[in-house]
Amino acid sequence: MFPEAGCTPLRTVLAGFVGDAVKAVRLRLGSGHVRDVRTRTLRAPDGGVHRFLTTVVPRGQAVRSIAAIGADAGYDLQEPPSGLPCMDAGVAFAFFPFVARQRP
Repeated sequence: MFPEAGCTPLRTVLAGFVGDAVKAVRLRLGSGHVRDVRTRTLRAPDGGVHRFLTTVVPRGQAVRSIAAIGADAGYDLQEPPSGLPCMDAGVAFAFFPFVARQRP
């Protein structure tokens, strides 16, 4: 699963590929409510078949965990609720490797 966090007016989107046995996933939301989301079949140009999931999480809801229906799989997602402030579009982050040098 690849959660895409929603901020300010946007909602969180969950998307990802699942195993062939997974017919749906069960989301446990921050409010304690449970939401079942059906998976779908995607047919590749080469004839391969893949199962996938995509869903929009209700506005302001966190996703505590996700569990497969039809297979023994799941994990704690701990995705924060949508509606949180967005990162300022004018801010950029860069990471540079730091190499410690010894002084002679």
